[in-house]
Amino acid sequence: MMNKTLRRKMIVAMIVVAAIAGVNPGIGNVAQAAQKKEVKTQTSVEKLYQDMDVEIENDEDSYSISGGGLAGFVEYDFSNKQNKKRKMAAKASRENDEYDDAVSNYVGRTMNQQMKAFLYDLDGKKAEAVNVYSDDRGTDANGAKSYIKFTLSLDKFGGVPTKQLVMGYLADAIAEYPNLCTLFTAMSATKDSENVYMRVASIYRVEKIKEEVEKYKRFLADIEALPKKNSSMSDEDILLYLYDRVALSAEYATKECQLEAYHPEYYKIHTPIEIVESGRIVCQSYAAVLNHLMKDMGFTSYNVWSRSHAWNAVKMHGSWYYFDVTWDDGQKDSVTHQFMYAKTSSFMGSHDLDAYYSQKLDGITGKFGSDYDGYFPKASGKTNPYYYVADRWVFMNGGVPCESRGSDFSDISALDIPSDSNRCIAVLANKLYYGGTDGIHEYNIDQNTSTNKYNTPVFAMYLFQNKVLVKTADKWKYFDDKSYAVPDYDESRYGGSDPSDDRSGKTPTPSPEPEKTPNPTPTPDPSGEYDDEDDDDDDRDGDVYEENRTPHFLVNASGKRGIKVRVYDMNPRGSESFEVQCAVSKSFDSGVKTKAVDSGSVKFKGLRAGKTYYVRVRAVNKQGNYSEWTIARKQRIKK
Repeated sequence: MMNKTLRRKMIVAMIVVAAIAGVNPGIGNVAQAAQKKEVKTQTSVEKLYQDMDVEIENDEDSYSISGGGLAGFVEYDFSNKQNKKRKMAAKASRENDEYDDAVSNYVGRTMNQQMKAFLYDLDGKKAEAVNVYSDDRGTDANGAKSYIKFTLSLDKFGGVPTKQLVMGYLADAIAEYPNLCTLFTAMSATKDSENVYMRVASIYRVEKIKEEVEKYKRFLADIEALPKKNSSMSDEDILLYLYDRVALSAEYATKECQLEAYHPEYYKIHTPIEIVESGRIVCQSYAAVLNHLMKDMGFTSYNVWSRSHAWNAVKMHGSWYYFDVTWDDGQKDSVTHQFMYAKTSSFMGSHDLDAYYSQKLDGITGKFGSDYDGYFPKASGKTNPYYYVADRWVFMNGGVPCESRGSDFSDISALDIPSDSNRCIAVLANKLYYGGTDGIHEYNIDQNTSTNKYNTPVFAMYLFQNKVLVKTADKWKYFDDKSYAVPDYDESRYGGSDPSDDRSGKTPTPSPEPEKTPNPTPTPDPSGEYDDEDDDDDDRDGDVYEENRTPHFLVNASGKRGIKVRVYDMNPRGSESFEVQCAVSKSFDSGVKTKAVDSGSVKFKGLRAGKTYYVRVRAVNKQGNYSEWTIARKQRIKK
């Protein structure tokens, strides 16, 4: 895929909002319990993984994401030990990266190599790992169960870096290298005359990290299996496929965002590994997971940030575009595609780069393209996911299962599937299934034949991670093509949402910053505390509390001619009330209805059948100040 030259040209742009990480980013401010002691880990690893990493390091042709993925995501045939490695051609056309950063590349590459050496007991400098407690008693005040120490050459920084830069390099590395997926942006750093020492927080105990890293890399490798094997997929096909797979593998962690500051569950949702563990993540993790996939498939991409939100920038055909899978991920089987191939004008002023990345990516907003303004999944306004099977796209189009060959969607036709009021589709293991009141059927798209799999009516279905979820009359269940003898889907994971929410859209907003809390005294490093003379100039500390944070909300139909809006307060200190507006115009200049609500939900009744309405929400604090309006979400009233 990528050669060694591209390896040197990798960088992810990701601003560190320390509150998202859950700590004050000041150097030397990582808490470690007094009772902690160093724990030796069991580093016995299957020789296969060692061999794979060695091959990646020594084989320029097979290099991919600098060995950051499942041994660089080079594909192996495990059934044939004599032919383990299959070299692969790059799917994406490599773009010139005008924002290459040699220092960030060095930090990420070095952290990745030291982490690999620790995980797989390889030769060379290893990351050092220590548990916060000698036994499994929980986490420290920063939500960490262990700390991983990395050693970096001070000379490579070209001088003594500020704490802001060190934190930025750390965030870049986590979003670039899957081997770092259990880490989050909480750290301390010290230096001596030769080295900078970064001690980074992990949400797992030392003895669990390798297992979790491999689980995450297998998750990524599973998603990549199809585009890596399929030479018929264009760059546009691959990006749409990766985008929807990430959206369908995750749900925005609205419930966890409402936990009090420094709750351990709060930090999990900010790490890439959590998309595998619970599927409940926030923007920081959405962007990192998508970036891992895009980088490995050969795309020039970055994680980029505003003050409190993360998304991706991708270069296509010489132009840059924003991809915000967080904002496009609706409830359950909804992926809106409104915010892919986007530019800042698509976000109503909410996606302006903060000062750090405005400087780091100077000029990126002046290089936005417009080639994809009419891209069908984006321009059609459909909220259904797209599945790739048998060299074509399949998707629901006005309640009808359709297919399209080619990435331009210029030739769309209906599949030969009986009509049904509850028709729905999903693809699992390269097999297309359709559901409805007639049960679940497997559909052979080439032969136009159907095989009945289950007779009970279902009302929705979609691919979640590597399983298909189906909505029966009473609850969601897993479907595995063999039986339903599997546990029911735990609906409580979604903040207690009721069955009526299954198709509602939501507008995720940036994850909240926790209230400032004194950090316990860190354990001193023998090299001496890292001193940053520029501390007072840091405008990205995360200590500034936004008094009236924009809320989350869910929208769904209520009865025949109504809309129900459920509001979630994202202000850690609590908002006084909320204003909810419903209008027939996206610009809210006509047919506007406004209601106030203290908490919970509000309903708009007596709406016109067949009409599309737009809903937005803002919070009001005790001083009467308003937050920004959320991005409007639309809901169509059935005829």
